[in-house]
Amino acid sequence: LQEFEIDVELGDALFRYRLEIGFPGREQRPVVIREKLTRNDLVLLLFEDGVVRLFDDGGNERSNFPLDAHRGGMAFVGDPLANSEIAAFRDALGEFLLLKLAPSGVKPEARKSSHSLFVDGGDFASWYETESNADTAAWVEFIKAMQEAIPGLSTINLGPLARGDKLFELVFRGKGRDATFALDELSDGQISLIVHYAILFFHVRRGGAVALD
Repeated sequence: LQEFEIDVELGDALFRYRLEIGFPGREQRPVVIREKLTRNDLVLLLFEDGVVRLFDDGGNERSNFPLDAHRGGMAFVGDPLANSEIAAFRDALGEFLLLKLAPSGVKPEARKSSHSLFVDGGDFASWYETESNADTAAWVEFIKAMQEAIPGLSTINLGPLARGDKLFELVFRGKGRDATFALDELSDGQISLIVHYAILFFHVRRGGAVALD
């Protein structure tokens, strides 16, 4: 059994989320044993024994239905029956990023838009493309910081590939002509530096939180 608990303050509201996950066996998927979300001690969502219960802003149960224990209740926040307070908590969690970076597994290709970053950083190029396109001011500051941190760096590009994909490339100033390297041609230390700087400029500076494992 694994247990997780997180507190989130939104204005005058204190949200507390608790999740208990069971592991039936090596070959079986983990299951949600119990899941509970409260706001100022009023229950908003409760999942146990295969049933999710949703409550209104006053803590009164308004609906319940069976649910796949492999997913849990928070996966259905977008349902029309969901409490608006639950949706607010879900949105707040979107600003929380957990990273246990594996530099060798970071792919240089941006294959599709991604508003979330994998825990291991594997989809960094896709996440970077989305975030840099959404905030050009942060991108300019990020490039300046990278130029100071990596000697000789001129800029960072997303070069075109087949089928609309992009390749994360670093351009270095050279004698006579520039040299271009894909992200996976760098050392683990350089990849780690770039990923952490990007998180700082595109996530933390806009108010997001990050936990580094």
